[in-house]
Amino acid sequence: MNWKKLTGPFIPEKKGDEISGKLIKVEEEVGTNLSMFYTLETEDSISGVWGSTVLDEKMKLFEVGNYVKIVFLGLKEGNRKEGYKDFEVHIGRE
Repeated sequence: MNWKKLTGPFIPEKKGDEISGKLIKVEEEVGTNLSMFYTLETEDSISGVWGSTVLDEKMKLFEVGNYVKIVFLGLKEGNRKEGYKDFEVHIGRE
């Protein structure tokens, strides 16, 4: 049997942080902020990614079963005083 470790959510801290794997679950209205939550099966674990306005818009192009790579591009200036987290999302091919 091939075991996968369940890890905490991916929380990017610096520009270039990334996670990649197979999108195995998409949940809506999760937690106190009613956010999207994406579950990825990586090479050695199962991990989640909390959605945001920017990430959710980009993830609309993906379906469960797709291979994705999410790259943190850093904080960008926006309408809000503290800015927003920007992401780049790639689709993988087998």
